[in-house]
Amino acid sequence: MADSPVDDNDKPIVIDDSVSELDSTFADSASDTTSLKFSVLRYHCVIGNDLSPMQPKMVPPNVQFEVDDIESQRAFKSPFDYIHARFLASSIKDWPRLFKQTFD
Repeated sequence: MADSPVDDNDKPIVIDDSVSELDSTFADSASDTTSLKFSVLRYHCVIGNDLSPMQPKMVPPNVQFEVDDIESQRAFKSPFDYIHARFLASSIKDWPRLFKQTFD
């Protein structure tokens, strides 16, 4: 559970850099509530990102998985409303660069 500073009338765009079953759970738990609790928001799009090419086949229609390195240069067209990353402590070579890249 996490709070996100997302406007009540927006459909947030989320990226998860720790791909798991939770990506599908977050997107599948769509609700009409305006609560900002992460697990009950109605998401416009959830993008799961991982180095592993083994991703779930059956996912909600608003979920997509990408095989990509989080430290590579990203070329997304629009910013994300929420970024979720976990289990990366020993995986990232340059944390300052990653944070700068994330917020630019």
